[in-house]
Amino acid sequence: MKKVPLRMCVVTRNREEKRNLLRIVKTPTGKIEVDTTGKLNGKGAYITKSKEVLEMAKKNKALDRALDLEIPASIYEEIEKYKLYNSNMTLYFFNEYIKINKVPEKLVDINIISDYSKIEAFMDLCQNMNKIELLEKIVSGDLIESDLTEKFNAEIEFGETELVSILFYLGYLTIKEFDFGVLEFGSPNEVIRKIYSDYFLEYIKKRSGLTDEINQKEILKEILLDGKIEKLLDILKEFLTNLSNRDYQKFDEKYVKVIFYSICRMLKGLYVKSELEVSGQYADILLIPKEDIKERYSILIEFKYIKQEDYDKDNNLLKNKQKQARIQLETYKKSEEITMLPKLKCYSIVVIKDNIFVESI
Repeated sequence: MKKVPLRMCVVTRNREEKRNLLRIVKTPTGKIEVDTTGKLNGKGAYITKSKEVLEMAKKNKALDRALDLEIPASIYEEIEKYKLYNSNMTLYFFNEYIKINKVPEKLVDINIISDYSKIEAFMDLCQNMNKIELLEKIVSGDLIESDLTEKFNAEIEFGETELVSILFYLGYLTIKEFDFGVLEFGSPNEVIRKIYSDYFLEYIKKRSGLTDEINQKEILKEILLDGKIEKLLDILKEFLTNLSNRDYQKFDEKYVKVIFYSICRMLKGLYVKSELEVSGQYADILLIPKEDIKERYSILIEFKYIKQEDYDKDNNLLKNKQKQARIQLETYKKSEEITMLPKLKCYSIVVIKDNIFVESI
């Protein structure tokens, strides 16, 4: 009988089958790499392929100690890519791996990108529930508390619990927390989260009657070369202006941020970080260039929202919100995570209905 190779996870200290682990290597030149072949030269350390273990590794620095070197955030992001949940994505992954004999650079193909049509179909099954509020939570990264339905009955009304359950079974949601018998669900990874944000943006476009395509090249040139966001805000303004008064009734800071985040996710030359933990607080949006980070601008944005009726009663709310955003941005700029970005522009954005007030900090 063939012996199954076992390796020890440096985080849990448990011995597991090698196929369930991912090898991280410090090469002879001192470079840190994710070794998908298991054959790279250098000092190696194994980590279990699970979100919980990855989070533990970040906190207790187990990989740092094992390799005698500080592990950059980019490596943790690389590890994150190797957790595949959606069945279509998994089949695509293995098909590409067999063809090219290495991990594919892209974990998504054109069929998966348009996969939000399935999410849309399931959303349409729901009656008497705020579907867009659920979608907003998923895109913004909030956790959704729900039971898990094991049996579906056509005679029972298809509600939020059933929707969350079927999205979970299909790999579009995963269990993020399970404390005291309460399940909390969220998007399993950034590839799936982008599918949700694409669908959210399409939903908003339909509601606002917009049909024009976004000129990515011009927007990216302005952001990366000039550190400006005027064209990006013009698109946000167009969305806000075309929404109905009924939509504005449910508007809040999070809703505006999700629209803006979804627009940013369409820009292929940027990494888009939302609710990034910085100095014990959470920065709203951080845009980082995918290439030439030393020559191109990163953008840090703090959002605030004021309801029109509140502003009509007290115009000083605008100054107060701008002051709050300035203080937060100044705090973020001093943090180690942000000071590492060589070229950075910071903006505070306050939205009042469809009016956008911008300050460069």
